[in-house]
Amino acid sequence: MSLVLKSDTETMVDSSFVKKILSNTNEEIGQGEKSAAIWLNEAIIYQPITEQIVLPDKAGCLCLEAFMRMCNLNYRIVCRTNVENMSPSGKLPLLKIDIFLLSEFHTIVQFAEEKGQSLSKNLQEWEKAELKSYISLVNMVLVNAENYITWVDQENFNKVTRIKHGFVHPWPLDILLIRQKRQTILNNLSALGWQDKTMEEVCGEVYLCCEALSERLDEDYFFKNTP
Repeated sequence: MSLVLKSDTETMVDSSFVKKILSNTNEEIGQGEKSAAIWLNEAIIYQPITEQIVLPDKAGCLCLEAFMRMCNLNYRIVCRTNVENMSPSGKLPLLKIDIFLLSEFHTIVQFAEEKGQSLSKNLQEWEKAELKSYISLVNMVLVNAENYITWVDQENFNKVTRIKHGFVHPWPLDILLIRQKRQTILNNLSALGWQDKTMEEVCGEVYLCCEALSERLDEDYFFKNTP
């Protein structure tokens, strides 16, 4: 009799354990399906109008477009004059998907990975580390160069940036806003050691960065067989 009871107890424990595993598995599957369902909705990339958008913002929006295409996700572009004010962080690019409003490229990529869209999921650890190093290179060189050309170089600032940034704002608000924006970016560039560079030095940094990317892409794509 004791043997039978022991056997029944073990059976009950095993049954409970199996049910728990199945329950957790079903829950994970349900969460995965729910995450995947988000991408069935058409995403919206908000960007400033052509007369208003400056180089760094245009580059950021194109970067997001490339990411969406590489992930085969549906999206459309909507141009607004107040996109910067719509952004939770005040920065671009800006993406709306389902009930979520996300700003800045790295935040959007992180969100996409959490919702089942990752370009690096099939890479080995050393390949992911290499990819991160090149992303860091692009951010430290190309992004800073874009900001330098747009906000530091006086000729570009006077002929392009000042006109575009103030396109939708009345006087004197246009002057006040661009001064504030420029000072913020100059402070960031100064902290990174970029504000005092010459245009020749900036172009040299960009050349070396592009050369490094060209040499790397002369072999395989970053994502195996996918560009």
